[in-house]
Amino acid sequence: MKDREFEDWARARLEEHEAALSAEIRRRLRLGREAALESSTRLRWRLPMVAGLATAALLLLAVGLWWPHSLPTVPGEPEDLVLLIEDDPEFIADLEFYEWLESQDGTG
Repeated sequence: MKDREFEDWARARLEEHEAALSAEIRRRLRLGREAALESSTRLRWRLPMVAGLATAALLLLAVGLWWPHSLPTVPGEPEDLVLLIEDDPEFIADLEFYEWLESQDGTG
């Protein structure tokens, strides 16, 4: 009950001070209150929308991270390359030649 008494006391003091203010200052205070209340109501309907969009974005991110990714397959598996190297050690030299040839862009 003490809080209610304090509220009543504070309200009475503020109303006394407001009555002592000039009409112009009271008008400006009223306009300020109306603007604050208007912005408060605009924020109330935007907040759920923004929260919903943020939740949807997080959900999409989580699904994207947990979704199993299929890695692109390499035309030749590494095991095949190892077998080729073991059978023909000059294969690496051939690869270097083909890389060089590819880098020439047909200017040779």
